[in-house]
Amino acid sequence: MPDKSSNSMRDIRVSKLVLNIAVGESGDRLQKAAKVLEQLTGQQPIFGKARYTVRQWGIRRNEKISCCVTIRGEKAMQLLEAGLKVKEYELLRRNFSSSGNFGFGITEHIDLGIKYDPSTGIYGMDFYVVLDRPGYRVSQRRSRKSRVGVQHRVTKEDAQKWFQTKFEGVLLNKAHAHMAWRCCTRRYIGYIRQRRGDSSVLSVRFGGDQQHVESTIRHPDVSVSVVNDVSTPYSNTKKGWRGFVKEWLGSVFLPVGYPEAVGSPRYLSYVGWQALHHACSSANGALASAFLLYSAGLGSATALPVAGAFNWILKDGLGQGATLMVTRLVSRDFDSSTRLWYVLAALQLDVAVGMEIMTWSLPPWLFVPVAASANCLKGLAWMTGGSTRTAFHVSFARMGNIGDITAKATSQTICASLVGTWGGLAIAAGVHQDVILAGLACACLSGVHIFSSYKSAMYAPLRTLDAFRLKRIAESVVRGEKEMPRPDDVKDVLFVPPGDEQCPQYKVSIEHIARYHRLYLLEYGDLFAEKKYLVIPRRNQRPLVLLHETCRIHDFVEAGICVVHLGEKKDQINKDVFGEEVIRNSTRAEKDLVAEEVRDSIAWAHHTTKATVVARMERLGWDTSTVMETYMASAAEWG
Repeated sequence: MPDKSSNSMRDIRVSKLVLNIAVGESGDRLQKAAKVLEQLTGQQPIFGKARYTVRQWGIRRNEKISCCVTIRGEKAMQLLEAGLKVKEYELLRRNFSSSGNFGFGITEHIDLGIKYDPSTGIYGMDFYVVLDRPGYRVSQRRSRKSRVGVQHRVTKEDAQKWFQTKFEGVLLNKAHAHMAWRCCTRRYIGYIRQRRGDSSVLSVRFGGDQQHVESTIRHPDVSVSVVNDVSTPYSNTKKGWRGFVKEWLGSVFLPVGYPEAVGSPRYLSYVGWQALHHACSSANGALASAFLLYSAGLGSATALPVAGAFNWILKDGLGQGATLMVTRLVSRDFDSSTRLWYVLAALQLDVAVGMEIMTWSLPPWLFVPVAASANCLKGLAWMTGGSTRTAFHVSFARMGNIGDITAKATSQTICASLVGTWGGLAIAAGVHQDVILAGLACACLSGVHIFSSYKSAMYAPLRTLDAFRLKRIAESVVRGEKEMPRPDDVKDVLFVPPGDEQCPQYKVSIEHIARYHRLYLLEYGDLFAEKKYLVIPRRNQRPLVLLHETCRIHDFVEAGICVVHLGEKKDQINKDVFGEEVIRNSTRAEKDLVAEEVRDSIAWAHHTTKATVVARMERLGWDTSTVMETYMASAAEWG
């Protein structure tokens, strides 16, 4: 039999999308619902009337009770993808009709990206998608109207397969097949996690027996599975003092429901390196505070007890000024270059500590400026470290428990800082006023401090996008890999090598490009006339990408894929041809050949990105909402 999959007439497409809001009454609420649909689609909705009078519902025959709008074309696909994203790309099998159409509903229209308006309220709406194939017009045309053949009609199975292929969707048998409940009773505490197949598995950490849990939670679609038998304070199970100590430490330093609640097996490693990081930082701080007091003229017997207080006074007095001045300049980079800024914060703190220890060997008139500069640097380091550490906490939160993870991180920090402070005071008492010994101790602590900050930063599974992570995703797309990398799979780096020809540099001004790449703009700039980005490949250097001020996340990802696709063409195109001198000396035929290769990469990137690459990234856990705020600061406008 001939292969029907290669027949373009068999391709399934979205004929139309119907959005309906059934208010159930006329008046102001119905007008507001129509306003929501108009704001969402840009089209004027039509109103539906009641067919019968129902006194119990308070409606009369021919009374307007609903509104709907029909969307076609690219706008329909965008709204459909937004609605499926709200449903997490999961639909029930019964959502599909025998005629090959399907529908679903959402409860809050603000999930589609519309800003909440208190005067309007929140409305749910129904999505209904009509699918067809090329040739369906024969049943609708005026002349020579005919019926669509049975073999050509879209069946229920065809629609389900299209949904799974187009959006990588998931079909469920039951409405309760995907649950995330939190159990907290006198008998057990835990979490219900993750769908397995078409049934839900209740993964419980409890201090009782499995039979008790099964008898407590009765649901036809939920089965019970014991993950870890950890007794609770309310359990009658006998245990020794070691069990009580282990449980108490876990309740103080670990999030509720660990390990299911953090979503990453690297959390304990992260906590361990963080504890070492804070301990070394506190030890260095106590040692530096003691030498500050020595420099101020206080004896060692007086300096040690008040070292902590003096350190806080200087920080609050001078450090906050530097924080306010620098925050507005660098805060945008915290979301994209989180690991780098966290390690830089540790380095800044160690440099400040070294400056404070040096005050003992400096002339008295230099004490105030050096100590003030050190505390300004410490204030900036604390601000940077605290801001980037918040991103680490968010990356571990998998159940909306960011508050719990942050609270337990505070407990870990306090404990490690207390140990480090006592260690620093012991070192200060041992070295007395010997600057050389204090410098050696500070250098050792600083080395461990920076190394532990680097290790802890690398263990955090960040979900935000930057140029390097987008490059890894684009490489998997260009090379046709079946699985796109998840946030946990990407082995991040602190610094992108300057000679990486596939990792774009987004923060570039249009003045820089007009000055140093003028010939490139004249020859190849028209290729990007309809795009929201401009790509400039370079030999042994990172390529430049200029974003338009109307650029969206799809354009950002498309630019990264275009860069990688160009980089893979090592045999067809040489990066030297994009240099100003080479362009000036090239013939028209050579320029046309290069332009054809660039045009091919642009078209390939556009076609691939259009096929729901961004949606796949979001389903795998990538955060695509903050990247644009970081890189749009250098966006430009061109016509």
